[in-house]
Amino acid sequence: MRTPLFFPVQLDYCNELQTPEEVLTELQKHSLEDMLMFFEACCEDETWTHEFGGPYLKKIFDWMTKEFLEGRLPLEIARRAAAAVQQHPLSMQPLITEDIRFKIDGIVEPANSLLFGSSTQFFRDLIQREAVENKAEQIPLQGLNHPLFQMIKEFLYTGTIELLWKSEASEVLTLLRKSSELDIAALTNYTGWVYKRYLDRENVLEILQIAVKEGLETLKQGCCEFLSHQNLGVKFIADKPSQLSVELFSVNEEGWDILGRIVKFITHVTCHGSTVEKSELVLFLRRFTRLIGLNLSQSPNINPELLDSLPEVAELDLTACYWLNDDALIKIIERCPQISRLILAENAQLTYRSWGALTHAQRLSGIDLNESRNFGDDELDLLLTSCPGLSSLSLAGCTKITSKHMNQIGKRCRGMKELNLSSCRMIGEQGFIDLALNCPSLQELDVSYCGGITEDALNQIIQNLGGLKHLNLKGCFISEDSVAQHLKDRPSLQIET
Repeated sequence: MRTPLFFPVQLDYCNELQTPEEVLTELQKHSLEDMLMFFEACCEDETWTHEFGGPYLKKIFDWMTKEFLEGRLPLEIARRAAAAVQQHPLSMQPLITEDIRFKIDGIVEPANSLLFGSSTQFFRDLIQREAVENKAEQIPLQGLNHPLFQMIKEFLYTGTIELLWKSEASEVLTLLRKSSELDIAALTNYTGWVYKRYLDRENVLEILQIAVKEGLETLKQGCCEFLSHQNLGVKFIADKPSQLSVELFSVNEEGWDILGRIVKFITHVTCHGSTVEKSELVLFLRRFTRLIGLNLSQSPNINPELLDSLPEVAELDLTACYWLNDDALIKIIERCPQISRLILAENAQLTYRSWGALTHAQRLSGIDLNESRNFGDDELDLLLTSCPGLSSLSLAGCTKITSKHMNQIGKRCRGMKELNLSSCRMIGEQGFIDLALNCPSLQELDVSYCGGITEDALNQIIQNLGGLKHLNLKGCFISEDSVAQHLKDRPSLQIET
């Protein structure tokens, strides 16, 4: 057989084979991975496919289609085969066998079960139920008209829809909604990308609201990108499903107006520079009843009215806020008693009054006090008493903490799962042994750059923390042989060195 360009050396055993049947039989003897490697490599050389290799690719793709229909071909293999077909539509389209029939609006449409079934659970279940279990010659397709089906079929066969860019915005939005409903992720992303060309200053807020309500993440990202380039002093971010974040810089009048019009969809707010001093921010925050996240970090000053205008917040970042003192933090806790995560890093000015006030934040599960230079043993003792529900505690760079209360962390906070003690150089060997003996729920532990981590301390940590999943030992004086032995004994444990 004449092989295509860049043919994998692992498949050299195919070189002497002549017929498509021989190639298929030989690949079956080896592995599905070899078969897929052969298929992908051959698809890449379209000239080879046109001139010589068509029968070989058709033989293999027909076999994979049948195996997938009958439930014997893994989904990941089917998806990679489908991707290879879509990436080379001109050479592969003539080779696709259409082994099933859909019926839409009274029209019968032939289709390939692998290309459809590998795209979404909806089609997999439908094909399995109708074509395999019920032996139906035609698969009825409800809730989908014929023009939409044709566009979906074109995408699943070619990875594109050639004339979609000529369609009306409403038609593209309809396709986007349907692909999202059917959970065809690639088509949803593609259609959302096409729809961006229809966005303008007049419709972007309406479309953004539709995208948020209906969970059209690609379209939401497109709207955020559009708005972020409108010189509003605001960056709009849609990096997580069901969330809409805004970063506020030098917000102009139009920016504040737009923020006010979409306030009920905003979940996270980050303030930069002097934004926290603005009266517009006070008015903006008053419109919220609740936020998931509010970030006021590194703000040198604050509008005094802001503390009286805070909405209920689940996560609050107050890193390096020079205006923050005990009175201010106490007022914040009073305004946000349901807070679950609090970041107070680099605020050395806070005292015991703040740590005692945290007892009123009864849902507080995570606190970050990194680089709090005045936070020592007495402060830790008070914090553990005030916050027994903590599951995450970060004390990196708190250099006044010693071994004194290491045995109390797990006793008072029985659900402690994540603990960061990086660069806590005053904690000695016995402190880490006490921690290991009394904090059984730990899953993540960072003790990087801690001189108290000795071989004996590490042994106790490994032996007693059976649920530990990640351990950071960077900068610790632990031998490579010791780490290797622990990894051998606990292969599921990730150790960072």
